[in-house]
Amino acid sequence: MSSPAIKEAMTASECYVMNDKSYQEYLARESAILDYNNDVLGNRRLGREEGRAEGRAEGRAQGRAEGRTEGLDAFAALSRSLLAKKRYDDLARASSDAAYRQKLLTELGIE
Repeated sequence: MSSPAIKEAMTASECYVMNDKSYQEYLARESAILDYNNDVLGNRRLGREEGRAEGRAEGRAQGRAEGRTEGLDAFAALSRSLLAKKRYDDLARASSDAAYRQKLLTELGIE
């Protein structure tokens, strides 16, 4: 409390708090700032959530468009068929070679 700047700030604060109108304006400003910051943070959070939901939906749609969902079912059917026929090497190659996998799907009439 010995610093002149601190004393000056305390004196200004006391005058400010004693003036009811100024103090009410101060509280209203502080409240508005807090409300604004909360709205901004809340809207940012909502925006992220919406963006993630849209991204997931787009990813699912793209996967369906590229045949990934159905492709998984087709690959499962291909796997069952190749396992039943004990074509293990074909299954291993089909798991990593898309062109070969498509050839086997066509050959076995799966799709």
